[in-house]
Amino acid sequence: MFSYKETAANLLRKINMIENNRRDGNASGHGLEFRTQLGGRIRRIWEASGMTQAAFSHSLDITSVTLLHYMKGRRMPDALFICLLGEKHSVCFDWLFTGRGAMRAGEAASSPPSQRGASCPSCLEGTLRHERDSEVKTLHKRLIDVQDKLIKLQDKYAKAREEMLRLYGAGEPPRRKELFVPVASMPAPSAP
Repeated sequence: MFSYKETAANLLRKINMIENNRRDGNASGHGLEFRTQLGGRIRRIWEASGMTQAAFSHSLDITSVTLLHYMKGRRMPDALFICLLGEKHSVCFDWLFTGRGAMRAGEAASSPPSQRGASCPSCLEGTLRHERDSEVKTLHKRLIDVQDKLIKLQDKYAKAREEMLRLYGAGEPPRRKELFVPVASMPAPSAP
């Protein structure tokens, strides 16, 4: 199973690459847009928490001003902040960085499981749970079909047994070997 810290480390490499591009003078490109989108998602997490900005920032060991800079896209969050956000507020890293999937594990996702990334342990777990549940439903349906066929076969057997008892009386029905007469012992057909 993935840990939040391992997953965050992989995703933070991407952030650092973007941040390095910004420092090198490429701030007008993807870096600024990414920080703005990330800040918007951090704002949504804060709003969904129902906490004040001060309480929310305190839970993540940052100041309210730093939180405001993150939410407005002025600064890129560091690795510790991302890890704390994931752990303390059950945030799915895939959603945080890309906007795909569910914000939190167990929530309905905004995209189907096939479009979600596997970078977030809770998203991966949710995807696997969805696939397992789907497979269980399929197997359950197949089991019901097999049970229906078995009931039909049991009914056929009971009807055949009743017919044999009717034909051969209350005594023991003939054994399988007695039911079939070998072709060699059959009388030859009479000529017309």
